[in-house]
Amino acid sequence: MNHDDSTRSEPEGLSRRALLGTVGAGSLAATGSLASLAEANPSRGPHEDGNANPNRSADAGPRTSAVEPRGDSVTVPVSSETTFLARATGGDSRLGGLDGTEWYVDGEFRATDVLDGRSATDEFRWSFAEPGDHVVEVLAYDRKRHYSAPTIWQVTAGGTGFRDRGLYIWAEAAEVVADPAAADRLFARSDSELRTLFLSWGAIGDTSPDDRAAFLRAAHERGLAVHALLGALGTAGIETARRVVAGVLAHNAGRPDAERFDGIHLDVEPRGETAGPFLAAYERALGAIPGIEAGGESLVSQELELSAAVSWWWALADQAPERTRRIVDHDALAYVVVMAYGGTMPEIERRLSRVLGETSAPYALAVETTVRPRRVADGSDRTTESLGGGLPDVDRIAAAIERRPPSPGYLGVAIHHYRRGRSSPGPTRSP
Repeated sequence: MNHDDSTRSEPEGLSRRALLGTVGAGSLAATGSLASLAEANPSRGPHEDGNANPNRSADAGPRTSAVEPRGDSVTVPVSSETTFLARATGGDSRLGGLDGTEWYVDGEFRATDVLDGRSATDEFRWSFAEPGDHVVEVLAYDRKRHYSAPTIWQVTAGGTGFRDRGLYIWAEAAEVVADPAAADRLFARSDSELRTLFLSWGAIGDTSPDDRAAFLRAAHERGLAVHALLGALGTAGIETARRVVAGVLAHNAGRPDAERFDGIHLDVEPRGETAGPFLAAYERALGAIPGIEAGGESLVSQELELSAAVSWWWALADQAPERTRRIVDHDALAYVVVMAYGGTMPEIERRLSRVLGETSAPYALAVETTVRPRRVADGSDRTTESLGGGLPDVDRIAAAIERRPPSPGYLGVAIHHYRRGRSSPGPTRSP
């Protein structure tokens, strides 16, 4: 079932909402407290039936449990469809077992579906239009209208602006900022799904502030968000991140929103050392970044999003899987971009799942479009493309992950990077 804040599917027959009115408990349901109605309409135990075999033990009433998202608390992106999957079991087997489900969002009935047998799964999809806290509930019922207690997800819809597709722009960032014609070429090659540009601060930090402001105005007019991008290595790179944050704050200070950066994206990776010590320092630094000020302004006062890239190998068992997930879940980050590059889709999916674990934090998948040399059996170097090397593969990878994301916080893909798309002939769907 696909639903958003403007759609609604009514059930056949008497719904739980109607039953609430029957027992005079509708006010409880308005707050999502469906569990409190178990006493009014028991979900377990024998149903009164004069024809029932008195020697037959009573069936257990219906039960539900969460399949996806895992756990009872989940964070999801705003305006991004989230799939909720529940398993229902039990029901009166004398009448065929289960009969259906009812789904509620913030206490309001939203959808129903038909079930059959003694065990079944049901899927519900919902898009939260506004940031905030929400409750999603599902109940199962059998053919005698015995209802289960609800399975409940506490949902926080996050305010991240990232959605669909982002694009990394490294050395070319100086050109697109300083040259309006180069900027126009970038905009012309940007498909309708591109929403965020990550612009290398190393390339544009010394460019004219007026040129930066003009580019930001032009990008915002086209509905693009622009984030300053830091690429750095090792613990020294962590210190560089502090200076970049201060530089972006200084650029934004006193400017109208149209001429401001929308966020800062950190791509800071270990240099030679194992991931553990680096990530320990990185985790501490991320906690301090929101407190950095320039001219009395901060990330909070300027409403800047902070995001970070995360490499898949950090989560290997002999590296730092727990620290990696603490970065993914870090309170200072609006989302992460997971660099789960691989040669096949199953490999990409395994690496992505390894990084995310049980988390429901918002994330995007980095899709590589660079051409790399490959060492072959005879010892020579031959140019080869990774799975993401051809632009059509960007669409293929994005579609595969979108169909079955390993975690509910999926936002889209971040294309890495602009140079490959710029040099390809003719208009492209993805730069």
